[in-house]
Amino acid sequence: MYHRFVMPSTGHSLYWYSFDYGFIHFVMISTEHDFTYQSEQYSWIASDLSSVNRTRTPWIIFTGHRPMYSSENYMADYNVSLAIRQYLEPLLFKYQVDVCLWAHYHSYERTCPVFQEKCLGTPESNPGGPIHMVIGMAGAALDFAEYMNKEWSVYHDQEYGYTLAQATPTNLTFLYYHNIDNKIYDRFTI
Repeated sequence: MYHRFVMPSTGHSLYWYSFDYGFIHFVMISTEHDFTYQSEQYSWIASDLSSVNRTRTPWIIFTGHRPMYSSENYMADYNVSLAIRQYLEPLLFKYQVDVCLWAHYHSYERTCPVFQEKCLGTPESNPGGPIHMVIGMAGAALDFAEYMNKEWSVYHDQEYGYTLAQATPTNLTFLYYHNIDNKIYDRFTI
């Protein structure tokens, strides 16, 4: 028998759900379950994003296991990311999701604000496309794959580290630290 944390009952409970914390609306999805147009999860994602009160929670952070954007050179996983983009990226753009947090890879990577593989500007200009972050560098053995040369990949490395987020009604800031020296190696503010 497995003992799991009790998840919010706002979606499928265990596999996809959402919650508000401070000024942020978090949407947790499953990249391991059907997310295509006719799926239960897709319908729930669209409904959840359309109902966010941006006055109460001005920021939306969208999360899942397999990344929509990563330039690590694993072609089988890259093909999965293309499917995730096909179905979910238009929703993220339509509802102005601010940041997407992903895992799967044991490394760190951040994109520009991106839509359909095109940079839309800088985080500071808040151009409407989400910033994607792979934040899988906290504990398991690190990846050492090469990275593909992608315009949307702003920063990446393969060091143990952690991220901190700070949210106010007008700013959302992320800081990425390396464990070895506790120094900031990447940061952005929307």
